Amino acid sequence: MKGQRQGEFERIHGKPFFSYFVPLTDSGGRITGLLQITRKGIDFQEYISEVRYQALGLLAFTAFLLAIVIFYG
Repeated sequence: MKGQRQGEFERIHGKPFFSYFVPLTDSGGRITGLLQITRKGIDFQEYISEVRYQALGLLAFTAFLLAIVIFYG
């Protein structure tokens, strides 16, 4: 997988981390370096939880609007 982005989960001191590697290229397309981005695994869990609550809130709001339209419409 030459020159492609890659990521993987790993455990450091018993805690999950996600490392993402991005090749840095010059204007000619040659790889000149590698950028490593590391995030804690809990960051992903918190983000998914936040998105889940937002989706639930949107669903509740849509149901409320639908009930209003049915009741008064």
